[in-house]
Amino acid sequence: QATKYFNLVCLSSCSVGFDSVNSTTDTAIREWTYTMSDDSPMKKHWEALKTTGPTYIQDTITSQFKFKALPTSLCPYGAEKCIPMPGVEFKELYAGYCSFQMSAAVVDAMGSAATAVFESSGLASFQDSSTETFGKWMGDFEKSLPAFVLVAFLSFLIGFIFMVLLRFLIRPCV
Repeated sequence: QATKYFNLVCLSSCSVGFDSVNSTTDTAIREWTYTMSDDSPMKKHWEALKTTGPTYIQDTITSQFKFKALPTSLCPYGAEKCIPMPGVEFKELYAGYCSFQMSAAVVDAMGSAATAVFESSGLASFQDSSTETFGKWMGDFEKSLPAFVLVAFLSFLIGFIFMVLLRFLIRPCV
């Protein structure tokens, strides 16, 4: 589920997280307001509530659906992809790759045994999604096979035409 609900983005370090964004008053912190995707059947209703709905719903939408996002210097993607998740921190696995870790507040609330189970399942999900297999490579090759055949045929054809033209165009020079 980790790769389903989280966007894989590159950060400068593994110490960037929810607490670092929400505890700072840095002016570079971006703000993103939730919007529904254009292909959602609920979008027109959402927009109607946001603009012409009851005042308390309009206030809720404008105040409770705003999220602080990491500054562009730390996360060079759109603000919607740079919103840290509360209760989730990151630790370095190896060579700059980060993995999920529960924050201290979550560990205190859940207990260390339950937290260890959740962390290990999140790590396993992330590792499973980040590996490729020989079967995946063969599948990708099969998908690109028509393009490979077309390029090979056109290369042969262009080379053959070049050789024929070269024979006839060099004959007067020799």
